[in-house]
Amino acid sequence: GPRAPVDKVCTAYVGKIPATFEDPMLVDLLSCCGKVVKWKRTIDCDTGRPKSFGFCDFMTGLGAVRALRLMPKLRTGGNEPLLLKVDAKTQEYLKEYEVQRAAFISFQRQQGVVADEEPDAEIEAKMQEMLSSVVPAEAEAADVEMDESKKNASLAEQLLSQTPAEL
Repeated sequence: GPRAPVDKVCTAYVGKIPATFEDPMLVDLLSCCGKVVKWKRTIDCDTGRPKSFGFCDFMTGLGAVRALRLMPKLRTGGNEPLLLKVDAKTQEYLKEYEVQRAAFISFQRQQGVVADEEPDAEIEAKMQEMLSSVVPAEAEAADVEMDESKKNASLAEQLLSQTPAEL
């Protein structure tokens, strides 16, 4: 019968990252789609600040497929959704990967094997929830009541409570 598709590391370009998005949070977000083996945010040489894009290496084709499917649906506060792209070669691989995967899953179902897999809707909900804890850039600028030190303290707490995904 059909076999499971051969997995390989897939690199995706992640763009339109709001300035308020910290790397650990991004890795957590991307990890909802599949195991992330490497995340590299591009740094502005002049300012030393992170730019609005980076590159994510997913361990499997499934991680990349899911990210490409789910990321554009996410609402990032007042910001545009994150932009995810892969190069032409990866796109070809992923197209073939999805075809093989679909055939393999339906073959398994015929054999009475049900793939134990989190549905898209659940993953999307989890990611959306993660995002809602991040204050959108606009709200932060408008939020004058909250004094700076309190805001910084809660942000520090938030970052410290996050365990970075094992890379």
